[in-house]
Amino acid sequence: MLYIYHSNQLNILKKLLNTIINRKLSCDHFAAEYILVKDLDVARWLKTGISLQFNIAANIKCNIFEKFIWDIMYKISPEVIPKNFSNKNNIIFMILSRIPKILKTNDFHFLSNYLDNCRNKNNLFHFSEGMANIFEKYIIYRPDWLQTWANGKLIDNLGNEQLWQAAIWQDLISFYGIQLKKYSFQQNNFYSLFIKKLHQNSNIKEFLPPRLFVFGISSFSPYYIKILNEISCYIDIHLFISNPCRNYWGDIQEHIILPRKSKNHQQIIDQDLINISSNYWSEFFRNTYKQHINNPLLVSWGKLGCDNLFLLNQLESSNHDDIFVDINEDNLLHCIQSDILNLKNSSVIGLSYKDLECNNQKRCIYNIDRSISINVCHTIQREVEVLQNYLVELINSDSNLNVNDIIVMVADIDIYIPFIKSTFYDKSIKKFLPVTILDHSITKENPIVIVFLKLLSLDNNNYILEDILSLLDVKSLADHFFIEENQLILLQYLIDNNYTYEKLNEFKILLESNDIENNHRALYNTKEILLDHLSEYSKNILSSNIPINDLLSILLKNLEHMILKINSWSLIFKKSYLLKDWLPLCRQLIDDFFNINNKDESESIFFFIEYNWKKLIYNSKKFIFEKISIVLLKNIFINQLDQENNNKNFLPGKINFCELNYIRSLPFKVICLLGMNKDDYPRKPNLSELNLMYQQPRKGDSHLIDEDRYLFLDILISAKNKLYLSYIGRSVKDNTECYPSILVTELLEYIGQNFYLKGDENIKIDDSYKNVKKYLLQYHNRLSCTPNNFKANFKTSKIFVDEQLTVAQVTKLPQCSFVNALTTYKVDYLKINQLLYFWSHPVRAWFNKRLKVLFPLQQYSSKNISYHYEDLKLYRTKYNLLNALIEKNNDAIQNIYNHNKVFGYLPPGVFAELFWNDLKQQMQQIAIKVIDDLRENNTWEINLKLQDLTLIGSLKQVQSNGLIRWSPNILTIKDGLLLLLEHLIYCATGGNGNSKMIGMSKSYWYFHNIQKNKSIDFLNKYITGYLSGMTNPLLLFNKIGSTWLRYCYNKKTKKLITDKFSIAKAHNKLLIALNGEYNILSGENKDPYVQRLYRNLGDLEIKQIKKSAEIWYLPVLQAHQDMKW
Repeated sequence: MLYIYHSNQLNILKKLLNTIINRKLSCDHFAAEYILVKDLDVARWLKTGISLQFNIAANIKCNIFEKFIWDIMYKISPEVIPKNFSNKNNIIFMILSRIPKILKTNDFHFLSNYLDNCRNKNNLFHFSEGMANIFEKYIIYRPDWLQTWANGKLIDNLGNEQLWQAAIWQDLISFYGIQLKKYSFQQNNFYSLFIKKLHQNSNIKEFLPPRLFVFGISSFSPYYIKILNEISCYIDIHLFISNPCRNYWGDIQEHIILPRKSKNHQQIIDQDLINISSNYWSEFFRNTYKQHINNPLLVSWGKLGCDNLFLLNQLESSNHDDIFVDINEDNLLHCIQSDILNLKNSSVIGLSYKDLECNNQKRCIYNIDRSISINVCHTIQREVEVLQNYLVELINSDSNLNVNDIIVMVADIDIYIPFIKSTFYDKSIKKFLPVTILDHSITKENPIVIVFLKLLSLDNNNYILEDILSLLDVKSLADHFFIEENQLILLQYLIDNNYTYEKLNEFKILLESNDIENNHRALYNTKEILLDHLSEYSKNILSSNIPINDLLSILLKNLEHMILKINSWSLIFKKSYLLKDWLPLCRQLIDDFFNINNKDESESIFFFIEYNWKKLIYNSKKFIFEKISIVLLKNIFINQLDQENNNKNFLPGKINFCELNYIRSLPFKVICLLGMNKDDYPRKPNLSELNLMYQQPRKGDSHLIDEDRYLFLDILISAKNKLYLSYIGRSVKDNTECYPSILVTELLEYIGQNFYLKGDENIKIDDSYKNVKKYLLQYHNRLSCTPNNFKANFKTSKIFVDEQLTVAQVTKLPQCSFVNALTTYKVDYLKINQLLYFWSHPVRAWFNKRLKVLFPLQQYSSKNISYHYEDLKLYRTKYNLLNALIEKNNDAIQNIYNHNKVFGYLPPGVFAELFWNDLKQQMQQIAIKVIDDLRENNTWEINLKLQDLTLIGSLKQVQSNGLIRWSPNILTIKDGLLLLLEHLIYCATGGNGNSKMIGMSKSYWYFHNIQKNKSIDFLNKYITGYLSGMTNPLLLFNKIGSTWLRYCYNKKTKKLITDKFSIAKAHNKLLIALNGEYNILSGENKDPYVQRLYRNLGDLEIKQIKKSAEIWYLPVLQAHQDMKW
C-alpha cells in the first residue's frame, strides 16, 4: 500500500515518521528500517530526531532515493536495465571516448567546428559534461525518446536538432550496452520492462525491504512515481511530502489564464446584454478573480510541487493523509506563509477609483516588524559584514536563539568563502560567532590541491615567473626545493622589477635547452647581472644576515633545480598515454615536488589526491580505451574532486554557511540568503539550449530554474522566525542601481500588493506600495566604518567590530594633506646626473631621494601570446639597435635580433621578420640623420660654481659644433628640457656651438648658442627649482604639461594664447592627458607616483600643474629653433 502524508512543516512529518516506526513495528524486529532521502544531510537530520525521541537510532539505513530505485531495477532485471547509464560520470567517460569516432562517421559540421575536430580538449570535456547532464535528464524524464533513438528512429515534431543527439545515444548504447554488457533494448523503455519483470518475479519480496519510507523529496519523475506505486503492491511505502498549501493546487492556474477566460465570458454577455451596468461588471470581475486568481507566489515558484501533487493525485491505490498546521499571523513572514498555506491572495483588484484610494482590503505591517529583511549592498564583502552585524545583534536581543538555529545559504559558496573567513574568523568582534563552511570546492579552497592542479597544467612551457612564485606559496613545495622565506622575499623583488624580471626570465628560457654546461654558464651570468643591480637596493630588500651574494646564489641554484624539474614534467605531459600508464604518475609528481609532513594535515591531503586519482583511473578505464591527454584527464580529475564533499559535518553546533540547494530546505529559526542577484539566481544550466525537453514539455519535468524557484518557496516556508535576504544593489564604481533576483522582486511586489504600513490606511495603494518597499529595502553604506552606521537611531544594524568603531568615533577634524613640505633641501655639490634625473620626473625624484620610497612599475606578462614587449624592454631593444646602426656594426645587429628571437620577444613565425624589419627601418631613419651630423667628440669634465652650489660631473658626446643626442622614441618636451639643461651647462663652461637631439618620426630639439652669463642665470633658475622641488613636490608632468602648452602656445609669437576658446580647448586636452580616453589612451594619473601623491587631482592641483608647465616647460619651447631634417 502507498501511504502519502502531506504537511506544511517538516518537523511534523518527522514526528509522524517516528510515530509510525514506533507503532507499526515490522514483523522482523531485527529487520532494518529503510529511509530514502534526496541527500544524506536530511538523513542525518532525521536520525538526530529519532535518537532524541527514542534515545537511540539503530539499524536505520538511509539511502539516496534514485540510487535505491536503480539498484532495485538492476537486481530484478539486470539483462534489461543499463546500470552504467544511471551514473553521470560514466556517461561523461563514454562521450569523451566515442565522440571522435561519432564525428568521423557522421556529418555534424557545427559540432566538429566547436570541438575543433576534438583537438580542443577543454571544449571536448565541457561538451561531454553538458551532454551527460542532458542525457541524465532524458533517462529520468524521457526514456521513451532514448528507446526510439536506440531503435534507429526519430521523435515526431522534434526537428532536426535531435539528429546528432540521437546519433550519440545510439552509438553509446550500441558500443557500451550491446557489445560490452550483452544488453539489448526492447521495444518498450526500461521502466516499463522493469515493471513487467517485477510482476513476473514470484520471489519479489526477497529483493525488497519489509517496508519503505520516502522522506522530504519535493518532486518525482512520473516514471519513479509509477515504480513506487507498483512496488507498493508488495510492501508498504510511506511517502512524506512537504506541501506548502493545504488546498489541492495540482491544477493551479497562472494569471495569464484569467484575461482569456474573462475576455471569452465578456464576449458572450455582450451578445445578450448590451446595456449592462458597471456595477454588474465589477461584481463579475470580482467573482472571476476570486475563482481563478490564486496566490501568485505559489503560482510563480511552485511548478515542481504543483506537477508532483497532480501526478500523485492520479494514483488510484494510494492513501492520502493531511497533517497541516495553522500559522499564527503575528508578523509579515507568518502572514505570507499563512497565505500560501490557505491559497490566499489579498491584493487589490482596483475595479473602481474607490478601491485605489485606500488600503482597507490589505493587512497592516507594524513598524517594528523585521521578520523579513531585504538588504542592499555594494560588494560581497559588505554583504558579509552586514550579515555579521545582523546576526550579532539578533543573538544579543534573543536569549532563546542559538547558533544551531541559523543557516546561511549562498548561490555560489566558493565566491563568498574568502569574505566569510576574513569577516567571521576575526575574533575582535564583541561576541564571536562560531561558523562552519559546507560545500566548498576543494579544488578552489585547498592550496595543495590548487598547486597540484597547476602542475598538471605544465603540458607546455607557457608558464611564467609569477607561476613559479605562486607554486612556492605552498610550504611543502618550497621546502622540497629548500627555498626559505628570505629567498622568497628576494624572488618577489626580482619579479616586481622590470629589469631583473627580464634577466630572470631569460635564465628560465636558457634552462629549457637541457644543456648542463649551458645551464652553468647561464647561472653564472644571471647571478653577475642581478648582483650588479641588487648592490644598490639590497639594504631595502632584506633584513637577513646572509650576504646578498650568497643568498642570490642559493636562490638561483634552487630555482634552477625547480625549473629543470618543471621542464622535465612538461615533456611528459606533452604526450598522451593509456589510463594504466597515467596511474603511477600521480605519486611520482607528488614525490618530485612536495615534502610530505606527517605532523600536519598535508599527508591526508596527498592521500586524498592520490585516492581520487586512482578512483578516477579505475572507473574511467572501463569506458576509455584510447590514449588520453593531460588536458582532458585534468578536467575529468577536477570534476571528480568537485563531487567530493569536503565537509561532512552538517549542523555541528555552529552557524552553517552552505550552497543554496533544495536538499537544504530544513526548518531553521533564522534563514539567510546571500547573493540574490539578478544574474546569479535562479541559476542557469550550461548548454540548456541543447536540452530538447524544452521543445516538448510534459507534466512533471524538472529543470534547474524550476528547482531554484521551488527551493526559494521551500525556504520561505521553512523559516520559523526570520528570513534575511541580501543582494548587490549598487555598483561600487558609480553607485548605479543593480537589480535583484526576479524572486526577490516578486516577493516585494506581493508584499506591496497585500500589505500596508501602519499609518498608511487612507493613502493611495500606489503610494502605500512605495512606502512598503522603502521600509523593507535596507540600503547600506559602501564602507562599514561610516559614522552613520553607529548611530542608535540608524535604520540598519549597529557595528560590533571594535576597530571599525574606533575609526567611526574619530572626531571630524579636517583631513591633513599627504603633501607636506620637508625640511629645506641643501647641498654643496650637485651631480649633473642627479639634476637631469630630477627634471625627468620631479615627483618621482622627491619620493625616491627624499622619502627613500620606490614604486616599481607593474610588471606586464601574458600567457596568451608567445611574445610580449613592455615599454622599457622595447626601448632598450630599439636603443641598442639604433647604436648598432650608427656604428654600422652588422654583427651587433644580428646578435640583437637573435637575442630577442631566442627569448620570445618577437612575434611567432614569419611575423618576427616583419616586426624586426619595420623596427629596423624606423631606427635607420634616425641613424642616417645622426651619421650625417656626427663629428669627432670627447667628454668634458664639469666643475661649475653657481649661485647656491657647485655643479659637477661630465658632458659626453661634445663635438666641435656643439652637443648631439639621439633617442629611439618620438621626442617629448621632457627630452627638450633635459637637452636644454645640458646645453646651458655646455654654454656656461665656454661652449660656443649649437645642441641638437634627433628622435623618431623626424622629431627633434635644436638650441642655438647662449651667452655664458645668460646660461648661468638660466641654470640658477633651474637649480632653484630643483632645491624647491626636493623640499616640496613640484607638479611638473611630461604628458599633462606638454599637452597644455601644445594647445595654448603660439609658435610665431612664442607666447601663450589667452583667448577663452583656446584656453578651454587646452584645458579639455589636459584632462584627457590626465585621465586617459576610453580604453585607447592611458592617462598620466596611472603613474604610481601621481597616484600616491594625490588620489584625485582637483582644481587647485590642475592650476598648479598649468603654472609649473608655464614656468619650466615654456622656456624650452621658446628656446627651440627650426632645423632642416
